Amino acid sequence: MTPAGRELQYIYLDVLSHNIGHPAYSNSQVNLVFIANNASPKFLEIQNDNHVNVNFFDTATTHWASFSGTARVIEDRAVITKYWSSWYPFQQQPMVDYLLLSSIASYFGDLGDGVHKGDVNDPRVAAIEVVPDEVRYWLATSGSVSRGAQEIASAVQGKVAVPGELRTITKKEVSIHIASVASCSCVY
Repeated sequence: MTPAGRELQYIYLDVLSHNIGHPAYSNSQVNLVFIANNASPKFLEIQNDNHVNVNFFDTATTHWASFSGTARVIEDRAVITKYWSSWYPFQQQPMVDYLLLSSIASYFGDLGDGVHKGDVNDPRVAAIEVVPDEVRYWLATSGSVSRGAQEIASAVQGKVAVPGELRTITKKEVSIHIASVASCSCVY
């Protein structure tokens, strides 16, 4: 796996796994996929301008990731079903799966008409796929107490505090990662 691929995998497995409102994803993909209600104004916004920025922030560590790219709407039932069922990484745990999938359905609600039931077959259920052109992320290199001490020491000494690392994964590196995943028989 390329260095950019390892960094992308780190973002997906670490930063995103600690956030509420997970995108559905697999370890080998670069794109973000969100299950969404197509009655949302977000769908009209994407239709008018598909350039998007999606940000994630972990309050416990102050790690963050920012994905800049383009979005597309997916209404193919097979694709939606794939992501609906992979929304959470719990497999072979029927009670947990039932509770979490019921949680997803609660965002749609049952309109009582036999069609709009809030399940994967509800016509309001769609997906938004974000294809990143660039990913920027921040990795804090110290805890909050250490950061505070660094900031005070830096202020007293007239220096700049460096509490973490800002990294960028370029469009070229994203493309290299996609190509490496497509050409390998890697098991994630």
